[in-house]
Amino acid sequence: MHLSKRAHDYKHAIQTHSLQSTQDTIYPGQQYTFLAKHLQQDDLANPVPNGTHDLGILCMLGTNASRARLKFKYQDLEDLLKVPEPDELRGQILFLRGHLPSSWINSIGSKYIIDPDFFRQHLDLPSIPKVQSLFATPCLPSVQKMCLTLRINTIFCTDPVCTDDSRSTYIKRKGNDRVALEDYLGGFLMNAKPGDSLVRAFSRVERKFSVIEQNLSICVENCGKGWIGELI
Repeated sequence: MHLSKRAHDYKHAIQTHSLQSTQDTIYPGQQYTFLAKHLQQDDLANPVPNGTHDLGILCMLGTNASRARLKFKYQDLEDLLKVPEPDELRGQILFLRGHLPSSWINSIGSKYIIDPDFFRQHLDLPSIPKVQSLFATPCLPSVQKMCLTLRINTIFCTDPVCTDDSRSTYIKRKGNDRVALEDYLGGFLMNAKPGDSLVRAFSRVERKFSVIEQNLSICVENCGKGWIGELI
């Protein structure tokens, strides 16, 4: 997907900062190495057909009802970028669904001037190599201006017709679950299509019931004469 000059500049700035080490500056950017690499990837690695589910929903507060809620599929990114910034004392809330391809991160990040750390933390997975440094990552919540992450737990019935409730079978299944989760997380960013949900953890709490954990990332930034709230 074609990127605007602003989106290219946003991507280039992150890449340049990620190359700064503790030997170069007191503000190193090595923790952005993976994000910079992800933003360099081409969306065509995992293309999606036209007519898939909505990837973004933009709610404009304080406007007439017919324009209060706009939906955008993966291929509608340019339409989203054409939406005017909020007027004075008004705001917009952008809901983003699941996995975001590099074109959307670059374009939305540059349009709304989103702090790259917001995307870095959302993409932080156990399978991603961590950079060893003298600085604490992530930072304390107090230094995150208008960003936060909420953990969502969902309890569901794994096997409603389970008849083998022996402890040995239960332990074996937990072991298989751990291996499957590691494989899933290890290949998620390589195999995921735009909008795919990300499960960050899976646990069996009983022989028939399990819990999946997902994150809801939120940030608020000044935009135009108003503000923009983004939720992934």
